[in-house]
Amino acid sequence: MTAQLIIKARTPWKFWLQTVLIIAACVAGAWAAYMWGYRHAGFQNDSLIQQQDGLIDQIERLAKKNSELRNKYTHLERSTFLDKQAFSDVDTTLHDLQDEILELKEEIAFYRGIVSPVETARGLNITSVEVSSIGNEKGYHFKLVLTQVMKNDKTVKGKARLSVEGIRNGAQETLNLKKLSGGHIKELKLKFKYFQNFEGDIVFPKGFIPSRLVVDIFPKGKGLSEIKKTFRWSDIVT
Repeated sequence: MTAQLIIKARTPWKFWLQTVLIIAACVAGAWAAYMWGYRHAGFQNDSLIQQQDGLIDQIERLAKKNSELRNKYTHLERSTFLDKQAFSDVDTTLHDLQDEILELKEEIAFYRGIVSPVETARGLNITSVEVSSIGNEKGYHFKLVLTQVMKNDKTVKGKARLSVEGIRNGAQETLNLKKLSGGHIKELKLKFKYFQNFEGDIVFPKGFIPSRLVVDIFPKGKGLSEIKKTFRWSDIVT
């Protein structure tokens, strides 16, 4: 078989046209891709800005709310303190009033005993003896009340002595008022018509255990007899 050579002639303007179209298509595609990316990036940037602005607004709202809550907490804390202080003041006043009422009741009972001779022995009487701790382990405050129930208003004069019986180092011992008061009180002087109160502080020596309090009354004048009365320590300590 004889080979044939076929020769085709290429038209120059078609080649250039195709080349231009291909370049134009590439440029158009690149431009479209650029514009899409630009617009998309711009949209995302706007969205981020809006989101950031929203977060800033939310932070400002939360900060404002936090400030309001802090102010409210401070107000409530202050109100609670004032309420506690007011309650404490009322409670203290109430206790003071109760103590005052108790004292008034005791005074009423005391004066009732004076003005009601039917219920009280006529003459000189030891109406009450009380001893209370003053904080010191061996320190006490004593209170002695004497009354006179008589038809006349004669003044009672004389003296009274206090002593405490107890045990120290296994031996019986009696301490007079001079020793118990450190020399400040030797004896009690009487001078009254209806009643007289005696008060003072006493301190026991180390190792002394009290058991009884002895009261001796030595009035002056006719018609009045000496009085001696013993009280168990446990009965008069308050």
